[in-house]
Order: sequence, then C-alpha cells, then structure tokens
Amino acid sequence: MNGGKGLYSWEKAIPRSAVISKYTSRKRTKQQIDKKYGEAVAKYALCNARGRCVDANHATDAAARFANDARNTPFKNNSIIQGNTRFRLKASKRITPHQEIFTSYGADYWI
Repeated sequence: MNGGKGLYSWEKAIPRSAVISKYTSRKRTKQQIDKKYGEAVAKYALCNARGRCVDANHATDAAARFANDARNTPFKNNSIIQGNTRFRLKASKRITPHQEIFTSYGADYWI
C-alpha cells in the first residue's frame, strides 16, 4: 500500500508508550534540509517546530525511518515521533506481534 519498506514489531507485543526506536542520523537545520532537497520530498528527514532536524537518508541504524504513514490506507497510525533534540518513535497504543508500525508524517509531507 505504501511506497516504503515498512517497520514491523517482532515476536513480542510492544506496550503503549514504549520507545520503539531512536530516530538518529545527521543533525541538520530546517534551512540545510530545504537547501539540500529543494522542492523534492525529504523522505527520511524529520524536523521539529524549532527547526531542528535529523536527516536519516543515508543512515543504516535508524529503524524508525522505515515506519510508514497510514494515511490513505485501511490502517491506523499506532506510533508517534517525539523529541526536541533527540527524536524517538514511541508506541501510541499496544502493538501486537508481527504488526506493521505506522506513524504520521505530518501535513507538510503531503503538500
């Protein structure tokens, strides 16, 4: 349904509020992200309201970057990304074993 690879829970359920994965990679500013990607979608870049960003485009250890957005699918988001300077993907509800993990990409992603 989505274009990405997807992120899935393993053999055990993930409890609500548990950290699923850190969202790590190169720290950037919003201006650096805009300059690098221009009008293109920065698929693995994540920014907060203060303009602090992480660009996980070339990261190999940021599992959270594989979570898809459930928008326009029959599924519902079951996680959220939180953080000011360190971003984390957290379960917003209990996630059963082998279930795909979805998170909102935010309105700006879909413009």
